[in-house]
Order: sequence, then structure tokens, then C-alpha cells
Amino acid sequence: MAQPQFATYADLQASLDAVIISQLASDNGQMSPNALCLVDTMLQRASSVVQAYTRVGNIYTDADLDTLATNGDGLLVMMTVGLAAEMMFQRRAMKIPPAVEAQLTQVKSMLEALRDGKMIFGNVAKAADAGLPRSEEHTSELQSLAYLVCRLLLGKK
Repeated sequence: MAQPQFATYADLQASLDAVIISQLASDNGQMSPNALCLVDTMLQRASSVVQAYTRVGNIYTDADLDTLATNGDGLLVMMTVGLAAEMMFQRRAMKIPPAVEAQLTQVKSMLEALRDGKMIFGNVAKAADAGLPRSEEHTSELQSLAYLVCRLLLGKK
């Protein structure tokens, strides 16, 4: 069975600067095939975590998640990127910046809501069927956090 991957390197780079990704993914701070492989592995692991939480909530099937990933669901991407970034910082035993930590707190809260069947992704018809809130309200908040993280990590005001 193929490992799911709900986000790409480009999605991660939209959240973290390429230089920071290089520092987190390689021993010499340069992107190499091995570093790209590591990033890909972290994105797959993060996707598996999201998938596991979602399965417990019994709202989505793996096929539903694949469809959401294909359609680029913002919440699914942001959750995956947030978890992958956390894994990369932990791999290097580096302190996670406060803005990234704030995003992770929200991501983990959303994972718990998914696990408990209390949250739905995007415009999927299942949201109306379940009478649950849709994720757009969380997505814009996470996107603004991703922008803030990028700005803080780049040292810009």
C-alpha cells in the first residue's frame, strides 16, 4: 500500500523558507537528493498521522482523503505541513519558533476534532450531511499563521 502524501515540497516551502528547510533536512545545509528524500519522508509521515486521526473520526475514507489532497484542500495541506515542520525541527533537536508552535497547537486541536468526528474538511458534501462546521474558517487563520511564520523566520517585519 502506498504511503499517502497530502502536501508537497512547494507547500512546505510556502510555510518555511527554503534555506530553513535545507538546514533542517541536510547535514551541510544544502538541498541534495538525500535531503529531498528526507523532506518527502517527513511529508508522508505527517500525512499518515492526519490519515490516522481522520480514520478514527469515521467521517472520511482513504479515497475521500485522496480526493481532498488532489483538490488541494487548504486545511489538509496546512495540517500536513505543520506536522512535517514539527518533525523536521525535532529531527534536528532544534527549538520550534513560537509562530510555528502556535500553528502546531491549532493543528493538534484540529486533529483532535477530526478524531472526535467534530470537524469536516473544505466543501465536501459530508459537512452538510454531518451538520458539522466546514474548515474554511480555520484555513484562512492557518494561512495567515503560515505567512507570519515565514516572515518571522526570514527576519522581516
